[in-house]
Amino acid sequence: MTKITINIDSETGIKFQSDDRGFISAATRKVGLLSSIDLTLLPELITAFESGFGMTVIKHLSGGYEPSALKGLKNDLRDNRGCKLITTVGGSVVFSAISEQGGDVPIVSLLGGLPQAGDSLTNLKGAVTLESYKSHAERIDYLVHRRQFDISNIYLYRNPNSNIRTPESNQWNQLTGSPNPMQIADFSGANQADKTNNIAGFISDLGNPADPQTPGSIATQLPNARVLVMSADPFFQENRDNLIASANVWLDQNNGRFVLYPLQDYQRSNTSLHARSACFGPDLRSAYFLLGLLARRVSDDPSNPPSNLGFYSVPNIAPP
Repeated sequence: MTKITINIDSETGIKFQSDDRGFISAATRKVGLLSSIDLTLLPELITAFESGFGMTVIKHLSGGYEPSALKGLKNDLRDNRGCKLITTVGGSVVFSAISEQGGDVPIVSLLGGLPQAGDSLTNLKGAVTLESYKSHAERIDYLVHRRQFDISNIYLYRNPNSNIRTPESNQWNQLTGSPNPMQIADFSGANQADKTNNIAGFISDLGNPADPQTPGSIATQLPNARVLVMSADPFFQENRDNLIASANVWLDQNNGRFVLYPLQDYQRSNTSLHARSACFGPDLRSAYFLLGLLARRVSDDPSNPPSNLGFYSVPNIAPP
């Protein structure tokens, strides 16, 4: 019997240990990891996934958000690399892009939310879902009752290129009382035509660390925004150093402001979090480890994978 241990250390974070399973070549199981973002910038997530899976895997780690490009990378993993299982990370955008290709290899996914209408579940054999935007109710409750902010001053900062932008925005609008205009600030670096994202948008929206006295567009156009809740967008996570640096400028320009990040992973950024900020949400390392376990189970017999292992989640961690 395989024994899996998850250890929690308050100083160093979560440590993953997988007994009875050595790291062996990916040639044995031929599993591909397909990501929308550059996971080489977040190596702890690759480590967590491969610890859960029990071996190294074949990777495409920076596919972007454009569906046809993601399909091409998936086809490369299947046709040229011989992968018998595709694991998707970096948001629901990856799964949605490749799910419609029927008669294909099994898929195991890390999703930002439950599959959308139109997503094919034929090849999905299991998933870890963060459901991060559904935790906004808890985040708002924390901000209103623990931090004493008025709900009219709490805004969502989202990426228009996100695959879950519509359900997240609908829920946020409902939680904030359906104001007009909505209490949402859009990331200006998103090009919705070609699905690219430009980190310069953080400077435009929030402020420039090299010119900290000049306000960004959120400060000038949304003066009522005193709190920003960051969406759990993969591009935001990939570029968290830049996001945090600009958010710190926005915070320094007004002592009454606060930022709430959606994942514990922001605490491991190379840029220090501002004193008036906190993290409310899961630790992605736990999610990637669990995803690795699901991928291992499916790949035990790739010619006869389980019909569906179901959907799993990892717990939120609230600020102290």
